[in-house]
Amino acid sequence: MQETDSGAVSFRAVNEQYAKDNPSYLQKSEVLTRLGSIVEIDRFIEMTQSIHDVRAEATQAKAKAIANEFTRTFFKGDTSVNPLAFDGLDKRLIPEQVADAQGFELHTGLIHQVIDLVQGGADAIFMNKRTRRKLNQLFMAQRAFIQHDQDAFGRPIQFFGDVRIGVVEDAFIPDNSIYAVAFGADKGITGIQAGELIAEDNGLRGNLYETLIEWYVSIVDANPKGIAKLNNFSL
Repeated sequence: MQETDSGAVSFRAVNEQYAKDNPSYLQKSEVLTRLGSIVEIDRFIEMTQSIHDVRAEATQAKAKAIANEFTRTFFKGDTSVNPLAFDGLDKRLIPEQVADAQGFELHTGLIHQVIDLVQGGADAIFMNKRTRRKLNQLFMAQRAFIQHDQDAFGRPIQFFGDVRIGVVEDAFIPDNSIYAVAFGADKGITGIQAGELIAEDNGLRGNLYETLIEWYVSIVDANPKGIAKLNNFSL
């Protein structure tokens, strides 16, 4: 269910009832997509190397490729182009949630602008590596600093105020775009999946050891104002 109107509220006089105006919703359904691949390793490798190590390395590389494809689809997915995928943020954005910087050089005011478009506040902003470097330069020049922290695995993360900065490969987001996203079933974007990423050993098939690696996944936009995008700035 996607909320389209939260319903009106009002003041009332003594002995009067409030006007009944319930929230309205749009019934939407999302289908889990099947994202994956098959890893095949020739049994001949057993004669010269550890087949288990080679298969593990190949499976890990394929899992990384799957993660990259999910990231690309998260932003750019378009079911009119690939009906087997899911629609990404670009397809889900409504016009009033897109801010056009009209070629102005990136500055912190533009970032605040796209964050403010997200109803209830954004949880994260996403940009590519080059844009993040520009953002760091802006804060250094202004004698201000982006906040630094660590995630659950000890990896460094950054925040713009209290909004996490998500950095993706340049191929997934162009230099002139920043996305702001709220996460949650009632706020904005929610990921859905049936179980975790699976890697199933199908054993030896002919002369190839086969591993199926697959993920049943999609996203849901519960609130059309839970995502926003800043476009067309320059670095």
